[in-house]
Amino acid sequence: MRVFLLLLLVAIALGADTIYRLDSVQASKHGWVGSLSLVEGSSRYGQDLPQLRLTITFQTEDRLRFTISDPNVTRWRVPSFTIADHSLPTGSTNHSKFEVEWTNEPFSLRITRKSDLRVLFDTNVLGGSLTFQDQFLQISTQLGQESAIYGLGEQISNMRLDYRNYTLWTLDEGTVEKKNLYGSHPFYMQVTDGKAHGIFLHSSNGMDVEYTTTDGVDRLTYRVIGGIFDFYVFAGPTPEEVVMQYTKLVGRPYLPPYWSLGFHNCRWGYKDLAEVKEVVKGYKDADIPLETMWTDIDYMDEYRDFTFDPIRFPHDEMKRWVDELHSNGQHYMLIVDPGIQNKSGYFAFDDGEKLNLWVKNRHGESFLGKVWPGLVYFPDWFHPSANEWWQANVQRHHDIAAFDGMWIDMNEIINFCDGDCRGYTAPVSNGTFDPNFPPYGINNAGERKPLNSRSLDMDATHYGGLLQYNVHNLHGYMEARSSTMAMEKIKGERALVISRSTYAGSGSHGGHWTGDNDSTWRSLQMSLPDILNFNMYGVPMIGADICGFNGGTTEELCARWIQIGAFYPFSRDHNAINEKSQELYLWKSVAENARKVLAIRYSILPLYYTLFYEAHEGIVGTVIRPLWFHFPEDIQALDVDEQIFVGKGVLVTPVLTQNATEVTGYFPPSSRWFDFYTFREISGGYVTLPAPLDTIPIHLRGGLILPRQAPSYVLRDAINNPYDIVVVPDYDGRASGSLYLDDGKTIDTREYTYLTFEAQSNGTAGAVASKVQHDSYENSKKIPLGQVSLLGVDRRPTEVEVNGQSFEFDYEESSKTVTVHMKLPISSAFRLTWA
Repeated sequence: MRVFLLLLLVAIALGADTIYRLDSVQASKHGWVGSLSLVEGSSRYGQDLPQLRLTITFQTEDRLRFTISDPNVTRWRVPSFTIADHSLPTGSTNHSKFEVEWTNEPFSLRITRKSDLRVLFDTNVLGGSLTFQDQFLQISTQLGQESAIYGLGEQISNMRLDYRNYTLWTLDEGTVEKKNLYGSHPFYMQVTDGKAHGIFLHSSNGMDVEYTTTDGVDRLTYRVIGGIFDFYVFAGPTPEEVVMQYTKLVGRPYLPPYWSLGFHNCRWGYKDLAEVKEVVKGYKDADIPLETMWTDIDYMDEYRDFTFDPIRFPHDEMKRWVDELHSNGQHYMLIVDPGIQNKSGYFAFDDGEKLNLWVKNRHGESFLGKVWPGLVYFPDWFHPSANEWWQANVQRHHDIAAFDGMWIDMNEIINFCDGDCRGYTAPVSNGTFDPNFPPYGINNAGERKPLNSRSLDMDATHYGGLLQYNVHNLHGYMEARSSTMAMEKIKGERALVISRSTYAGSGSHGGHWTGDNDSTWRSLQMSLPDILNFNMYGVPMIGADICGFNGGTTEELCARWIQIGAFYPFSRDHNAINEKSQELYLWKSVAENARKVLAIRYSILPLYYTLFYEAHEGIVGTVIRPLWFHFPEDIQALDVDEQIFVGKGVLVTPVLTQNATEVTGYFPPSSRWFDFYTFREISGGYVTLPAPLDTIPIHLRGGLILPRQAPSYVLRDAINNPYDIVVVPDYDGRASGSLYLDDGKTIDTREYTYLTFEAQSNGTAGAVASKVQHDSYENSKKIPLGQVSLLGVDRRPTEVEVNGQSFEFDYEESSKTVTVHMKLPISSAFRLTWA
């Protein structure tokens, strides 16, 4: 709106690469549309486009979208089906939480939150920030001072970002820190002065995002090798609200089946079904809960998808064994890779050939890759017959042994050749668009490797002429989407799909595990920021391989890992072939820890399941959270990523170093804290806690009402076990909570019970009430509420009443806890008072 001639002169003096001028702006129904023209160009990575179009749209009250694109040529855009919400405001833009300003020459854009005038996105960067060439797009934003930035994954790093480059390009890079890994999530959250906002670049192209600081001013610079700029801004202002606003756009998290929240076991290297059976028996004999048994690629015939090895995993025995698992209330998961062996007579290959279903190379041939079964073709997930073909093959396999979900691996997409295995030489660039060797090389694998390294050539094509160059980062998303649809259709109920490669919105189709980690203390430590990040990305069904995948674990490491791994949303022990076995029953101390912490996990699974439901419905954003989600104004909390919250009130402080007998945790003094085991109140601040090998510190934050259920060996048998409720008051005596119950499997069920709880006390008297928000799940009327524990009660009450009638209770003076013995179904509304 204002022309800063001084800024123009400074930009020219500093040698700005490119300068665009905003020529005109016109109001639209929901924002503005503007035209930009080139003032000063650069040919560093190509020729700048002479004209650009700016579109600003107020989509919802707390979401703004702006795009910068070519008005003359249709460029690659991420398909619209990756966006779940296309709503636009019904009222005036005055109802928006955003204020938008711009300068004309050089063009810059500033987006501000009205409520506190906080700048959320500001391209007014000296030296010029906007460049738009065919294969190189650049834009920068100033972040201000003393900001904390999180996101831009997937990489192994601390949760709070450091000043460096972040590359988004899906790659099987294992456990290498600070390099691009399996997923692409071009989303970040910024916290400044206790307020949060989010920025999402809806792009599937490869990119570098550089985080730098100059003269105390932080900035992010995007360097993208294709597509357009398509940004979404989320107003927050709390971290949890930012995630809810983000998942509304890209897709709410999938509600997993209840059984998937139990403990899982797997390894690569089980030699036959007999060994797998022995593992299941080993867990049972050790009384360590095992909800789901998995098999890696060992079960396959010649590593071909949808087959069982006829000698080591014969069909009839697999069918009987899976049926036996189901009769015991247990489940079975198996791995599937995307590469289909190109061998005539193999049904999946033959059917795909008939449909012409494969990704094509530059010569129009089916792209020839190589993975575990040898030479393979890769399904084209954009082909209109792909989903039907995939489902038919999953059905064929499921008819042999009724597995309960799919583990999809190698889908970054990985190829043991660099490009087509026929060894074609990449064509020499003709000076225009070059997909294999773009003029700007992103920092792939930390050393700017060619984009087809261990992958497909970037000029490979998908249905409709889509280039691998543009869709590479979407492969895991597409396969997960297809796999979830197939499993739901086949089973007629919710299934678990765990994918290694992910993209924005993948959480709406399934979960993720953090990939091939190491059996090291460092890998244990770094699992926590990874899991916290994926909750922020809207993928809450997330876990790391417990005890580590590569390298031999140790008894102490495995004991400490199951202590925290029991609190991962997706909890699975898994390790690599040729490594020593690490099933949890093999060491006495590990087995003892496993029984203890898994009993705790199973007892609070109602909390996990309720959080998944609430995330699915947009009531909350995350299941697992860092400290700073609840304390964004606490500068000490902003760096903490070695403690995790389950929901708003269960804080876990794991031991992450060898030979430790204590651990220091941070407990923000603004909240009240209680020990999970003893219910005794502790002081806030940095606290050193005793943590012998058989103990992981767990604490309850004031303000929580925690539902718990008596555990059983398998979750099927726990469904009618009694509940208890723990009321944890904050400094004002308030607490709240909720509980969701359904059959654990029905897709989009309308038969459910949802309760909320509220409490208020003054230390000597108070009340707790439950409210039935929805109650159509009949089984909830059979489930008893065993007791209610009231924490922080200064002295023994004279009387406790429930719905106006006196109830029996106990009082523990050392912990100041009242335990009320209830005689009600869990779904009954009640009001409990004490005085």
